[in-house]
Amino acid sequence: MWEYQDYAIDVGHIEAVYEFLVSEKTWQENLNESQQNALEEAVQDTVDYLADIVDEENKEFVKTIEEEGMEIIEVDKEEFRQAAMPATDEIVETMLAPGLEEDIEEANQD
Repeated sequence: MWEYQDYAIDVGHIEAVYEFLVSEKTWQENLNESQQNALEEAVQDTVDYLADIVDEENKEFVKTIEEEGMEIIEVDKEEFRQAAMPATDEIVETMLAPGLEEDIEEANQD
């Protein structure tokens, strides 16, 4: 990368996404409450672990490209959020299941 450009812009748009899927039938019929809780805890522990790994890898990458002479440009992420709001609102209104917007907003607070 540094062979071809002098700058990189950090807009924070790449986040690792972790999914764990289980059918409602399996969840309701095959797992008791204790098993559900254990599974939820294991998934959360895994997500936290993977997020730490990704964060460390990102820091190492930034360190490497800076050592190679690239400059990282930080941007005002709030301006990006505001600019994206019309598209976000349209998606929320037309594509999301009821209640999902609140779940997303809650997750974004973390």
